[in-house]
Amino acid sequence: MAFALSELASEQPDMNPLSMTDGNIWSLVEQYLSVECCNRLQIDIGQLFESARLSPVEVVRRTDDMREYMKAEISAQLREIRQKHPSPNPGEFERIMQQALADTFAVFEGELS
Repeated sequence: MAFALSELASEQPDMNPLSMTDGNIWSLVEQYLSVECCNRLQIDIGQLFESARLSPVEVVRRTDDMREYMKAEISAQLREIRQKHPSPNPGEFERIMQQALADTFAVFEGELS
């Protein structure tokens, strides 16, 4: 959560953490889910990339591409949930992360070998 709050503060320097707007809170949730999902991605593919025939530079490039895609997926899913259900439960956030991971692996499947 600290990393997500730090990212939000650098993106929105005028944000007051003691007086966050609804938009700030949703942005923080998006940042947190993105960080958590990226950590899970790293755990899932870390060993695969370590044993791959790819150079370290290529591994970083592909990982960065996957992270950016996943962040965009999480953002899109959160916008949809926010419109339909302004008070989601933790299970819905978990579903968003699982769906973002699954979508990312489906899109980048060919690049993982």
